[in-house]
Amino acid sequence: MRVILINGPLGIGKTTLANSLMERLPDAVHLCGDAFVQANPEPDVEALDDALAAMAEHWIARGYSTLVIEHYWSGQAAIDGLMNRLAAVQTIDDARIFLLELDPKTHDRRIERRQTVRAMDETEFEWRTVAEERRVLATGGESLGEPFDVSAPVDELVRELLKSLNSKPGD
Repeated sequence: MRVILINGPLGIGKTTLANSLMERLPDAVHLCGDAFVQANPEPDVEALDDALAAMAEHWIARGYSTLVIEHYWSGQAAIDGLMNRLAAVQTIDDARIFLLELDPKTHDRRIERRQTVRAMDETEFEWRTVAEERRVLATGGESLGEPFDVSAPVDELVRELLKSLNSKPGD
């Protein structure tokens, strides 16, 4: 099984990129950790890992071999926990983690644009959340993925990700 984790703060484009990438990879499925969190306010990390592992098991049993999973992971322990749960489903042959990055002004514009299509006003929540996620990601210390700038159009980003996936990290 191949696992591709797309990590990054709210509104940076994780869902768009993960879905577009999934469409270009053979036998791939897109799992959205954020959707689980939205349906289960304040879930614990183990519940998220269990849900993602159950979904992975479902799709692997149906012939899919690549999981593109997007979510915001704030620490290495959370990533390790998920990878351990996924490894219990099937051996992980290849795993890559990408940390999406974007200059703050462009990121802010994306968040503002999100609000124009929302049925509910989540402005306060989203600004509070993105501020906290940026703070955690900026402290560094732990590697939360290979840095990946997402300022280009999505088709270009997918081409770059595919190229990166066909090489080893650091090549």
